[in-house]
Amino acid sequence: MRKFLLSIAIVLLWAVVSPAQEAESNFQQDAWARIPESDAARVEALAQEYKDFLRRARHELLAVAEAKRLAKAKGFRPLEEMERLRAGDRVYVINRDRAMILAVVGSVPLVEGATLSAAHIDSPRIELKANPLYEKEGFVLFQTTYHGGIKKYQWASIPLALVGRVSKKDGTSLDIAIGLEGEPYLVIPDLAPHVDRPFRDRKQQEVLKGEELDPIVGTRPDAEGSVMGTVLAVLEKKYGIGREDFISAQLALVPALPPADVGLDASLIGAYGQDDRLCSFISLRALLDVRRPKLTAMVYLAANEEVGSHNVMGAGSSFLADTVLALQEKAGGGEVTFSAHRRAMRSIHAVSADTPTAVHPTFASVQEKTNAARLGGGVVLKRYGRGTDPTSEVLAKVRALLDSNGIPWQTSTYKVDIARGGTLGRFLSDDGMDVVDIGAPLVSMHSTWSLSSKADLWWLYRFFGAFFAME
Repeated sequence: MRKFLLSIAIVLLWAVVSPAQEAESNFQQDAWARIPESDAARVEALAQEYKDFLRRARHELLAVAEAKRLAKAKGFRPLEEMERLRAGDRVYVINRDRAMILAVVGSVPLVEGATLSAAHIDSPRIELKANPLYEKEGFVLFQTTYHGGIKKYQWASIPLALVGRVSKKDGTSLDIAIGLEGEPYLVIPDLAPHVDRPFRDRKQQEVLKGEELDPIVGTRPDAEGSVMGTVLAVLEKKYGIGREDFISAQLALVPALPPADVGLDASLIGAYGQDDRLCSFISLRALLDVRRPKLTAMVYLAANEEVGSHNVMGAGSSFLADTVLALQEKAGGGEVTFSAHRRAMRSIHAVSADTPTAVHPTFASVQEKTNAARLGGGVVLKRYGRGTDPTSEVLAKVRALLDSNGIPWQTSTYKVDIARGGTLGRFLSDDGMDVVDIGAPLVSMHSTWSLSSKADLWWLYRFFGAFFAME
């Protein structure tokens, strides 16, 4: 009897202590429970705004256009139109329509500090090659390549939209968004299980190979029996695109399904492109609410992060440094010395805003649970280690900011030798900034339809509000 009672006591003690230990080890708190009833409607309103943004912003061209529309509605003006900047001015700079920096001017000079959130607005996608059209087996298809890390099989047999820009030799450009507003979809066809036996031994990443990600463009022959003739006629008549125009086009295939609530409790959001338009939108949305900060508050929306942040639109370019210099000059009314510019760059309090992976209910073993983020666990403080983290002093300041504002948070570090990832942080560090990685977690990241929590969105928004109010 004594052994039986002892066993019961041990089981009860384990049931009480074990969950608490796991939660404590990851500083995890229930983000839903921390939302007061008075804020419930605002949480849903923010989620709806976010879904509206994702629905429109499926490419960096579209994301910049939507960010510009939202900013102008809140009184932001192009920096180039401003002769002199004063505290409270709201400005933006656009880089080739594909990257953007927005700022609310602070009451102290930039050399005394600024706050910056940097996030990327490109997402994994499939892109057209320079000479994409070809005909095969009575089909016209597009030759493609891909942008960022994808699981290729996920892109088969789903509705796809074609978005991007076509630029012509005469200097004009056409912005394309086919499949988002009632137009026909494009589809990469899958192989039926009745006939796929010869391909069943392929590994996961080879279920569809890169050269097999070709969508159907058309099947109807013209009067002369040419399907290609029909497709070319439609492109010319409906969209004003000739075959050679693809050479100077940047066109991408993206999932066409609209964002939507997920779960019977509607607690999650499912959508394409949440890595990393989630952090892009939430930091932008918080900046729109900033009025007269002490430190200049900035949001940097960068392109090409999924392929290394290169090119003139990526964070590896001089766009951020050039914009900070322009802000300094217009605030000071004259040229700025190299020394003053470098002091300003080093004085920026920077957040690399990026989504981490969350614990998957079926495949939880890929995460080391005491350092893994969970949907509904709040803001994520990302720690990659291996020389990429900021100083302990900076991390302590972020902890204090989170806790003093009552923001639930958790940490994320990948399992050793299993997973990896990166953010814009290394490029900000190259400019002398101490950078903290912050985000909200996703399940099914880099898929055609990932999942986020409305509660995490809300608390990330609250974090950025507190961050931009720093003194």
